[in-house]
Amino acid sequence: MFDLSKVLSGMAEGVLAVDKNSKIILANPAIEKMFSVTEPEILGKTVREAIRNNEIADLVLEAKTAANPIEKEFETIVPFEGTFIARAGQMEEQSGVVCVLHDITELRRLERYRSEFVANISHELKTPLTSIHSYVETLLNGAIDDKEHNLEFLRKIEKNALNLSGLIDDILELSRLESKMEAGLFTEVDLVPVIGHAIEAVSPKAQKKRIFIKKTVPESCVIRGMEDHLYRAILNLLDNAVKYTLAGGKVEITLAAENNEAILSVTDNGIGIEEKHLPRVFERFYRVDKARSRDLGGTGLGLAIVKHVAQLHHGRVEVKSEIEKGSSFTIILPR
Repeated sequence: MFDLSKVLSGMAEGVLAVDKNSKIILANPAIEKMFSVTEPEILGKTVREAIRNNEIADLVLEAKTAANPIEKEFETIVPFEGTFIARAGQMEEQSGVVCVLHDITELRRLERYRSEFVANISHELKTPLTSIHSYVETLLNGAIDDKEHNLEFLRKIEKNALNLSGLIDDILELSRLESKMEAGLFTEVDLVPVIGHAIEAVSPKAQKKRIFIKKTVPESCVIRGMEDHLYRAILNLLDNAVKYTLAGGKVEITLAAENNEAILSVTDNGIGIEEKHLPRVFERFYRVDKARSRDLGGTGLGLAIVKHVAQLHHGRVEVKSEIEKGSSFTIILPR
């Protein structure tokens, strides 16, 4: 036998019905949750009295005389901020109106996020491309024969091309992590050799700045994870530490196994980060010093990748920093 109450109870959409006198005769559990009310306390009241939302109340009144169902998108502030699409239409024989509410708060949030992300990517791609175009144009206008400066222009073109390539790599990596596409399967990974490979990769850059990299790790520390992504996260932390540490400074990477967790820290005695920036350093394209970051070849995505790798491995990442004293980034992963 068809049970309407069970159907309404199982719906994610809110369903609200009023009679011909605009009094509420039905409100399903989704409505109760959306507006922090209970059905018994709002039955017999008008929509305006019961849920204190003028837009829904006006929509229901309008639907009483409309030839066809009507639809409207609106936002709420109380009892919480949200975005909804409401569709209201008459019941049989004009006995009342039924209104169905779809919560699209998350959808609109994702749309805003996508728009912001696309805008940021466009800006970040345009910056090196503009520089490359400018230098190429200068060379074509005669500077190619200027033996004093032509190599300098070519080096700047190469630097911007490398920055562009790095940015595209980071965007693709972040996309894979966020969608979990091509993530692969978890296998047993010993973090010690992974750390060794990451140190080898940044060593040439560290040597140029006379930065000493100290390593304090056990003989072995095995976790379940994806080696490529773990390597990328460790490399990003080490690369950042070397970038933002002054010549002659020190970077230390430590690894310890405590309470069924692997705790990996990268600490430097570099320029440090102001406390006000710390809550945002893992955001995409967030830079503490935009000009300095771009000059050093930063894409603004390195720490976002670190955070996503940690989360993909059911772990977390933490940061501590003081201006002119240095920074410490810690990845904590389950074993």
